[in-house]
Order: sequence, then C-alpha cells, then structure tokens
Amino acid sequence: MKTLIETELYFVFNNIYHIFYYIILTL
Repeated sequence: MKTLIETELYFVFNNIYHIFYYIILTL
C-alpha cells in the first residue's frame, strides 16, 4: 500500500493538474 505522504502528494498534484487544465481550457 502507498504511504500516507505518497497519497497526500498524489491528491495534491492531481488537483494542481486539473486546475492548470481548467485554466488552459478557459483561455
């Protein structure tokens, strides 16, 4: 299983990726 830190980082980067993707789509 993944460690808690790896899981936290995964969600953080996943959220950042979606935010940037949304910004690119709205330009």
